[in-house]
Amino acid sequence: MRSLLPIAVTVLLSNLSISANAAERIEATYDLIWKGFHVSTAETITEFESDNYFLGINVKTHGLLKMATQGRGTFAVSGQLLPDGNVQTRTFEADGFWDGEAFSQKLSYAENGHLASFEATRPEKWDKKNERESVPDQMKTGPDPASLFVALMQSPINFAEAEKGQPIKLRSFDGQAVVDWQLGCAAKPVKLKRSKHSQLEGRAYECELETTTVAGRLLKEEKKSMVRRGPGGRRKQVDVDEVAPKVWLMALGEDERLMPVRAEVPSEKGVVGLYLSKLSFETNTGR
Repeated sequence: MRSLLPIAVTVLLSNLSISANAAERIEATYDLIWKGFHVSTAETITEFESDNYFLGINVKTHGLLKMATQGRGTFAVSGQLLPDGNVQTRTFEADGFWDGEAFSQKLSYAENGHLASFEATRPEKWDKKNERESVPDQMKTGPDPASLFVALMQSPINFAEAEKGQPIKLRSFDGQAVVDWQLGCAAKPVKLKRSKHSQLEGRAYECELETTTVAGRLLKEEKKSMVRRGPGGRRKQVDVDEVAPKVWLMALGEDERLMPVRAEVPSEKGVVGLYLSKLSFETNTGR
């Protein structure tokens, strides 16, 4: 099931090291567009200090979606940048409202990366609909899904010459499920043009995203379909999970951080577009 949070996180997905005395702050705002309507905004703040990181996300709905769900949420994540370019979550906290009901979640991880504590408060109907298999203890290890946004910034631009070759592979654990994420990107960049939703333009890498739940699978998973136009413009029903989300990555800032700038994510209601609408970098070497 794809909802706003996974979409935001999905797309909120340069071998670089920051000196011990440097601090870097990146502010990025993403707009979610559905059938031409601005339905949600995700404001993100990422901070790097030596080998530590902090990620804050504020998600809010607009217009029709706000009327239907009154949805909003805040997420705060802290963790460590590992020498191999990966990340390890220390703490994850989330709270907000969806369909008029509150949700909250707190996770902490031990030094070895394994889950130390997990607390969650969610609507009863959500828990019933999303009952999952148990995750083996040895697989209860981070990072959390939101931290993959930080991990992506640490990834080198090293795509193979083969089409969609040498994918970026990441794994997450959110306290209930272990998921493998794979971004297959074409080696040759494309020219991304401005749109009415984003003024950003330039060389970008077009990628396809695949996700696989390897532990903590849903006990009951309903098939979801969407309408697509086939050859000759004919409309046909297809399984949502068979349509791979597309993500466009760009190397941004002086350090060429690899960041998602646009995405197209399939859903039952049609394709949801994500656009990077605001971006700022700040480096303070005096800290």
